[in-house]
Amino acid sequence: METPTAASGEAADQAPWHYDRAVRLLAQREHSRQELAQKLRLAPKQSQDFTPPSPEVLDALLDELENLNWLSDQRFAASFTRQRLLKGQGPVKVRYELKQRGVSDELIEWALEITPEEEGIDWINQATTALYKRFGPEASPTTPNQKSKMIRFLQQRGFSSEQTYQALQAAY
Repeated sequence: METPTAASGEAADQAPWHYDRAVRLLAQREHSRQELAQKLRLAPKQSQDFTPPSPEVLDALLDELENLNWLSDQRFAASFTRQRLLKGQGPVKVRYELKQRGVSDELIEWALEITPEEEGIDWINQATTALYKRFGPEASPTTPNQKSKMIRFLQQRGFSSEQTYQALQAAY
């Protein structure tokens, strides 16, 4: 495998500045193809004579990065899902955010299935933990107002209605 500083291939020759910028962005964290393309189309803050790459050059550059295995939507989806899972977010929110970043439905479903298994976490336990963290283990919903507050909290965190109600039953 080549080193990330080595600019090689057609895309690097056609747009070396964009290629180097893409490699720098990928060195910081994983990106989806769509997300990286958006960043490469936008001018950085300190650049005054920025020229966005043509769509053909951008596609060639992204294809080359994928061929080198430096850009991978699958790796991005798994990494992103793991991050959100560890933050206590639910599958509905994670699915929405991955979709916004241009990840395919198949990869989203794969990441939502495989990542919790790898981390040894199930969504109901995740929702229950989020409830305990926010409201404490002793805060039983005694009034409809308290219960609706807990339901809203879990749904804003991205848990489905079924997961929300199961978490409430498990927690209190």
